[in-house]
Amino acid sequence: MEALSGLLRGGVPCPSAQELGTSILDSCLNHGCGNGAWSGDSPGSRDVDPAELAYVALTQVHRMTSSLVSGGCPSGTRSFFTDVCDILFQEQDFQSTLVALLQAEDQLLTHLAAKCLSSYMIYQLHKSGGISHVWEQTCAGVFHKSRRCGELVACMWLFTSVLKKVLKGPDEDKTDVLEKLLTPLDPPLSALCSRCLPEEGGERGERGEGGGWGMMFSGLLDLLELLSASRLRCKGVLLPIQRLTCTRAPALLKMASSSSASSSAAFFLQKRALLLLKRVLVQRAGEDMAVGAVGAVHRDLHIRADMETLADAVLQAVAADWLQCVSVGVASASFGGTGPGPGLAGFCQNWDHVMLRSISLVLLKSLEFANQPTVAAGVHWVAGVRGYLHALLGFLGERGILEVLDPSGPSHPCCWFILVFGEQDDDLMEAAKALLSLFLRHSSSSGSEVVCSVGLNPHCHFLLLLRSVSFDHSILLDFLISTETCFLEYLVCYLRLLRADAPGFWLACEKTDVSDLRHLNRGCRGIQPGGGAPGPCLVDYSSSEDSDPESMETSQSSQDVGSGVSGLSSLGGRQEEGRLTSRHPERPSGGPVPPPGGRTRARALACLSDLRTVVSRLNSKKLFPYNPSSLLKLLVQVQTELFSVS
Repeated sequence: MEALSGLLRGGVPCPSAQELGTSILDSCLNHGCGNGAWSGDSPGSRDVDPAELAYVALTQVHRMTSSLVSGGCPSGTRSFFTDVCDILFQEQDFQSTLVALLQAEDQLLTHLAAKCLSSYMIYQLHKSGGISHVWEQTCAGVFHKSRRCGELVACMWLFTSVLKKVLKGPDEDKTDVLEKLLTPLDPPLSALCSRCLPEEGGERGERGEGGGWGMMFSGLLDLLELLSASRLRCKGVLLPIQRLTCTRAPALLKMASSSSASSSAAFFLQKRALLLLKRVLVQRAGEDMAVGAVGAVHRDLHIRADMETLADAVLQAVAADWLQCVSVGVASASFGGTGPGPGLAGFCQNWDHVMLRSISLVLLKSLEFANQPTVAAGVHWVAGVRGYLHALLGFLGERGILEVLDPSGPSHPCCWFILVFGEQDDDLMEAAKALLSLFLRHSSSSGSEVVCSVGLNPHCHFLLLLRSVSFDHSILLDFLISTETCFLEYLVCYLRLLRADAPGFWLACEKTDVSDLRHLNRGCRGIQPGGGAPGPCLVDYSSSEDSDPESMETSQSSQDVGSGVSGLSSLGGRQEEGRLTSRHPERPSGGPVPPPGGRTRARALACLSDLRTVVSRLNSKKLFPYNPSSLLKLLVQVQTELFSVS
């Protein structure tokens, strides 16, 4: 034990790999003697807490295996660590010792044992590409029949950690490793979800023994998200456990009901369940866990059917008054927060924005997936969409959210879109795209007043979006460059609609001018009425000097995207005074009062014109990160159509 005792006193490992391996094994086997001293003969091990030695031993094993995977240690150290690991795991069967420690009462010891198993599994995959049968059988047994929360938490954390590392690995061998990893655990994990997330029965499945049920369900939600992410990011692997989020959607929706949110921990699980459903519906599962870029998504043949299954579960729940059972009160979710952010007083104080966005986007995306192109857009379908949107507006109205816009009376119904989603760009664009898709299916049988009555007019949404960024084209350019939102896809779809429906756009401009949006402007990006200072943007295009054309020329046709984005700030150009006046026609004092819709119309046209100009300029300098030819063509066509109608 002297080697580990020396580590506790700040010493260095002994030169013998055999001695260090034996000390690590003995410290883990002897943990729990209870007398605070070892029975061994080494005087250096006396008066050392056995638990501390076990913690140090497991930490050292984790450090060694992690260093071997990362390759960041010197060759001599790497050779020493390799010898210690070979002695531990091949000669002394240390893996079985770690498995036994997963059942220990000491939660720290259990967690450290899980970390060691995880790092060793990753090391083994890195070294030979094989999966340990001991590890496999242990996880399968625990998932299949264990009711001990501590043991379940440890195994779920272990499996999640390994799965996350595999998804972060190189693409060339990811599919084979993932198939080896998931196939043996498919039946046990399905059985675990059947117990914890039953399709019928109580509000939540069995909680297991012990007080760690919250950690157990949190770990299960992490695992479900990673399994969904593995389906999107690994082509050729499709197992039943990768579809569990869709097949168990009714149980997840039940978990998100307020009757189960009796404490902060339960409310946290409720929020986690809703966020999981939202990420799966927008096909961004695992994005926050850094397991792969959105651009690497692979869509299998069954994903459409599974999304429709999930959407159907959501719509059935909403039809059964599920919205009335969901808690969105912010008091339960403060977790030490000091209050609302700037510009959100009176709204964020009462409601949790994350919950409101999640609930609204889950319903919108479910309606979008239920909008099958093969099904005719008849009266029944249209009435169903209206009913769900009325239910959502009713849910927002009953909680006083819509009255924030205008306490003296009802505001334009389309304003709910920017009020709910205005603080989160990615959700905002997903909601706008979903609403646009519903409108395109809905508009053939409904007039402007009908779609506005349920907040479904895409022209209103686009104008509200422009107004929320103070009609600043540079922020729209940031959205076009960023890969974090679907703004490009949304903008292209909307411009096609705008090209064909200019009168609808003019009518929406009139409604925007008439509506009193003072409270909306106070709630979105801190913008004041009348088009004050624009919100923050990634690059300040309007403040940079024009660059020397010769200095900005580039001869590389395949220039790196990052380099292109980093050079954008030097091409914004100086805004002339006359152009600023045209972008904000309401500013000059005196002169004739513009007709209804004239102010919003002029600012929207100027914003689109400026956007086209700067995109064209950047593209001519080969600094735009992708080919915007189709977008520029659409912008020109839209401007021509709008000016001709005007």
